[in-house]
Amino acid sequence: MAGDLTSHPFFWSKKTGLQDLGTLGGNNGVTNWINDAGDIVGKADLPGPTPQNHDAVLWKKKGTTMIDLGVLPGDSCANAYYVNSHGRVVGTSENRDLCLVPTGEHAFVWEDGGPMVDLNTLIPTGSSLQLTFAVAINDAGQIAGFGVPAGCAPKDVDLCGHAYVLIPCDEDRSSVDGCAESRVDASTVPSAQPVPREASGQARPPALWRRDNRSHLPALGSWK
Repeated sequence: MAGDLTSHPFFWSKKTGLQDLGTLGGNNGVTNWINDAGDIVGKADLPGPTPQNHDAVLWKKKGTTMIDLGVLPGDSCANAYYVNSHGRVVGTSENRDLCLVPTGEHAFVWEDGGPMVDLNTLIPTGSSLQLTFAVAINDAGQIAGFGVPAGCAPKDVDLCGHAYVLIPCDEDRSSVDGCAESRVDASTVPSAQPVPREASGQARPPALWRRDNRSHLPALGSWK
């Protein structure tokens, strides 16, 4: 960018050259991943005084369509890290204070038009981690990321955080350890109501993580 004061996300190919993917009206943006279909994810700043808030963004088909994924309710910033071949997106959403650190607070998943869903609402209550980052999702729906155990603040994830993997509990995985106890009645699961900034009224749970068919968090370990 002229003057080296701002940075925009871009897509490059031999055919098109360098293509500015734009922002959400703010100064800066970042791309993190592109899948084989040309879907790109990252974050983009919103208008306002600096430091500006940013939303998670999905650029479909090499940037031909820009989708604002928003943030989780009560948060100010979000960043999308990975999109799989089915168009499912994972990332992190955080409040204003953690946005300024910067670090993540609530790992999320998004698919099929949204809304963004907090992964912490899709695992059994009493789990040993607060899931703060989701950084990858494969085509089977298995999600990898980072989280913090009790006593470790989200801003200290680099010091005392743990890695995790989430395994979807569905009919094909009913025999997986932990899935049987993860299956609960939908009426007992806290209602998550994350709504993208410009997509209210279209909320529905992702099909892969139905409320009565939650994810299994396997036994945890840590590496130093």
